[in-house]
Amino acid sequence: MAKKKGLTSTIALLILIIVLLVVIVPFLMYLQYLQQSSQVSSAVVNNYAVLKQLQQSAVVSGHPAIYFEGGTVKGSIFFEYTNGTFVPPVNLTVISILYLNNGVWTNITSFKYPIVINQTAALSLPPYASNVPIVIVTSLGNIFYLTPNSSLGPYSPASKGGVEIAAQIYMKNNIYSPIANISTNITGQFKNYSLPIMFPNQTGTFAAKVPQYVYYELPNGTVITGIFHNWYVIGKAILNSSSSEGIKVTLEGSSVVLIANYTELIVPITLNVQVIEPNAPSIAPITIEINGQSYQVPANIRVDAGYISVYIPQNYELFNNTLSESNGYIYEYKYQYSEYQNKIYNIPSYILFISPTASNPTLYIYYTEYAYYVYITINCVNGPGGMVLHLNGTQYNYGKSYWIMAGYYEANPTGSFNSYSGLAYNPSYITYLNEKISLEPPLLVFPIDITEPGTITVYYTEVQYQPL
Repeated sequence: MAKKKGLTSTIALLILIIVLLVVIVPFLMYLQYLQQSSQVSSAVVNNYAVLKQLQQSAVVSGHPAIYFEGGTVKGSIFFEYTNGTFVPPVNLTVISILYLNNGVWTNITSFKYPIVINQTAALSLPPYASNVPIVIVTSLGNIFYLTPNSSLGPYSPASKGGVEIAAQIYMKNNIYSPIANISTNITGQFKNYSLPIMFPNQTGTFAAKVPQYVYYELPNGTVITGIFHNWYVIGKAILNSSSSEGIKVTLEGSSVVLIANYTELIVPITLNVQVIEPNAPSIAPITIEINGQSYQVPANIRVDAGYISVYIPQNYELFNNTLSESNGYIYEYKYQYSEYQNKIYNIPSYILFISPTASNPTLYIYYTEYAYYVYITINCVNGPGGMVLHLNGTQYNYGKSYWIMAGYYEANPTGSFNSYSGLAYNPSYITYLNEKISLEPPLLVFPIDITEPGTITVYYTEVQYQPL
């Protein structure tokens, strides 16, 4: 019995081993497959990202450059291989072209997609898409945005190829195309141009200079200031310096892109904002926006040096200073202008530049007195009920108080006459600020110059008329 029991145990162990081998070996092979599959997927993703980036770089450097010629009747998209440094030519596969249709991006269905671009080519746009922004989507996921008569890459309608000069503010996570100008004699004489700018392909030497500081305004009102860092060259050209704003460029007969590269300027500085309200006993604070943030001024505000946006909201273009309301005065002010370092800004929304080395920078916001109001009580003496006082045609009731704009008025109190009794009540004179005011002939009005809070009292005289 002992031998049979031992044999049975041995057989059971062998069966268990066989079962484990049958299960574990395929499982291990499956794990290895998953690992290899993951590595392949990762490689595919990485390759796709590299190809997408290469395609974008190729278009920017002119292989192919894309030019959108807009028109009110018809428009065209030109694909021009203007950079001969790419050999062989790089294909560009377009899977969709969209146009901006009343705020909605809509696909142009008249094209047969995909469109493979491997040589110089042109696509005619339907009339409805000829003069609005378009988007070109490629098979690698790149999205190229074009407005009418703009281009990507060195392209000039005048000739093949060209020189493109652009500027960018490079940040850790984003690249922005700033508001920037350039002064260059590339066409013979020094002229100022807004960047980006393109010129026909040419050989020769020219000079160019960009500003030390540029800016880009985000949709939320925040302004990013860039300080010049270096020049970046795509294509063939010789620069006498890549680290100065002013350069001398020698072209070599092929397309080239010159990019003025800027980095973000971050230098904290305190801006003193003053509000000028003439004649007001006390300055009423107003709320303005600086770089998209709200501040109550006058105050000292901590900002980054460089370009900043200032916006005075509409409700503070014309506002009331009520700090002296308890004394009977309300001052109404209208925005006049702002001033920073002797530069005048007449509109309520502007961008100014604060130097990083500025000492006690001060922004002045000037208001002009549009009007002021005084608290006036209207009374009468010996007047019957139902009588009122008109000031320049506006009716005021006796026994009440009003905020009245300071100024010259013609006072016209109403009178009363009872035809049955022959009794009449006629305004005799008016007092204001202890001054007696009589009728001004030939008009039956009382001239009154309202300048201070007080009481206007109309005195009536009772007159008895005898019936005829």
